[in-house]
Amino acid sequence: MMLMDQGYLKTFLKFVGYTVVAVGVFILLLFATQDENEIEKFFRTTNITEQIYDHYDWKRYTEDFIDVRFTGYLEVYFTGDTTGLNIDERYYQFVLENAYKEYFANATPWVNFNNFDLLEADEQVRELYENATDESTGVISVEIFCRYWGFGPVLYKVITHTGYVGNEGIVESTFINLGSAQRHKFQRSLEHGIDREMKSWAKRFYKIQQNEERLEDLYHSIYTK
Repeated sequence: MMLMDQGYLKTFLKFVGYTVVAVGVFILLLFATQDENEIEKFFRTTNITEQIYDHYDWKRYTEDFIDVRFTGYLEVYFTGDTTGLNIDERYYQFVLENAYKEYFANATPWVNFNNFDLLEADEQVRELYENATDESTGVISVEIFCRYWGFGPVLYKVITHTGYVGNEGIVESTFINLGSAQRHKFQRSLEHGIDREMKSWAKRFYKIQQNEERLEDLYHSIYTK
């Protein structure tokens, strides 16, 4: 617990430090030049704003995730009130696994360490499990918090917790949406939410890992063909 507190304190101090530097530089330039064009040129040529954004978006997690080589635990679960929504958690686990395989592919494979039959039957997987370190084993859990009053739309949040064994919640992101209570529409809406969060995390993760090939695939647009 103390280690986690120190980690959060370190992150907070970095946040304060970068913010103070950015504001200080801006004020200094404002008084020194009195020229908005010069200020804009400075930020553009030094790339300082992008560096600050990158730091908070993914660079501050590099030390935590640089050793992650595969994901050993991947799960989706529901919280809140899901009464009347006819949710099949196994189906959304399937959706999550497929989204992971699409965006992470073989570069960061998923080896299901929760599948004890697989561990027993597959010698390679069992050997990987036995020799894996906590720092190399990724963990992703997707919490879907629902709020439904029995009528009208469903308010839901897709909360993605990512980390490694022993520190499962290093990065958390939340996608909030209103969905229809009709089963097929709600299903498609949740599929979109899960897919969106997996792709978003994959982009961030491969920036951390400096995997340019996978980043090129993920950022490729149909409009650039």
